[in-house]
Amino acid sequence: MAAEVAGEFQVGETKLLLPKPVQYDSPFLRTINPTEIPDIRDDVINGSFGFKFALPNKATLVTNALVPLNDGGVRARLTYTVGLEYVF
Repeated sequence: MAAEVAGEFQVGETKLLLPKPVQYDSPFLRTINPTEIPDIRDDVINGSFGFKFALPNKATLVTNALVPLNDGGVRARLTYTVGLEYVF
């Protein structure tokens, strides 16, 4: 069994300048926010969990799963791999 926690953290202040809300007067008065990008840090923390299983005939099955541990970033809910090792 193997387990790991891997993170990506923003260093310093963000240099991204988000546009201000825009106000339209015609055909009626309304205010529109031009972006849905949140004005917060976007740190990413993942957990990786893996297993090795000994199979008959000198084979080994290797599995791994990458699971997000927070809501930062755009990523899949689960990423997995499966591998097979064989000794000649």
